[in-house]
Amino acid sequence: MKKLICFLLCFCFAIVFTGCDERNLFSWAHNPGSGDYESLMSDGQAAMNARKFGRAAGFFKKAIKIRPKSNEAIYAYASAVFADIIQPVFSEILTALISSNTSSVESTLNNLQGPQGQKILEALKELTGPNMLGQIINSQNGSVDQFLNIALLYILSGLLAALNDPDIQAIGNVILNGDLSIDVVGDIASIKDKLIAIFGPIYTAVKQCLAILASKGISNDITRAIDDNIDNIWNSVLALP
Repeated sequence: MKKLICFLLCFCFAIVFTGCDERNLFSWAHNPGSGDYESLMSDGQAAMNARKFGRAAGFFKKAIKIRPKSNEAIYAYASAVFADIIQPVFSEILTALISSNTSSVESTLNNLQGPQGQKILEALKELTGPNMLGQIINSQNGSVDQFLNIALLYILSGLLAALNDPDIQAIGNVILNGDLSIDVVGDIASIKDKLIAIFGPIYTAVKQCLAILASKGISNDITRAIDDNIDNIWNSVLALP
């Protein structure tokens, strides 16, 4: 349980915001959302400072269109989307985890099956695409915090995909346990195939992030918690009959 708390704490401290207003450095002569890459990135940061996360995401996405290979813009966009759509849910999960009530943890996690989870999943599908966070992984160019948070977002995307996959729901159901291991009911063999298809790429991406972190000399409680949790998920899927 402590490892899972550590795992989710990363989400809560993934983004640090400063400032309290929404002003580009050159706002007196600038129309927000227009201009070159640098202007859009500055607009996005100003919106983040003002906690207007959806607006910030729009600015960063425009910056990505100008520089599709910019890891800086991609990660900034992912941070804005996380703050706007995903982060509130994890406050609920963290509260349940800190309570050390296993049934509360499981209930909170499994409540992500439905409209709320589907909304987050749609955002994560975009963020974990090959031209978004996948590009940062493949470039191996990023900070320690970035690779930690990217790994966590991939795990979250896999869990939500498993809970909300319409093909799985047509033949059974996925149940998340407090340690993130997975149980299923229904057509177990068919669901297992679906889960392998979902978590295979997730497992690979998370292990890539951990390998990059190891190459930077990073091995700590957080990396071990991430490693333990992705192993728990993957091994519980493979162990299905």
